[in-house]
Amino acid sequence: MTECKRFKDPIYGYITIENDIINNIIDTANFQRLRNVIQTSYSPLYSSAVHNRFVHSLGVFYLGKIAVDSLIRSFDSKTMKEYGISFSMYFIKEKHQRPSIARF
Repeated sequence: MTECKRFKDPIYGYITIENDIINNIIDTANFQRLRNVIQTSYSPLYSSAVHNRFVHSLGVFYLGKIAVDSLIRSFDSKTMKEYGISFSMYFIKEKHQRPSIARF
């Protein structure tokens, strides 16, 4: 099992994130700078609340993880194969019927 760290989120409680994501993304200088970017202007109204992009990004990660885990659990391999074939057929049909806007 991979090692994880827990972050306290004001909305979702504790969020568990794997160490490889922390080391490769969260511990970078660019991501840490998000702590200084204010999310909303409600700070004077709710002075104890945290409204920065860092905390917002952790919440978005948490919701994305829940969505992906739910999708993985809801589809078995046969359903995924059928979806893949259907998507390919739709893509080929749509690609050949639409006029090309720009050619490179």
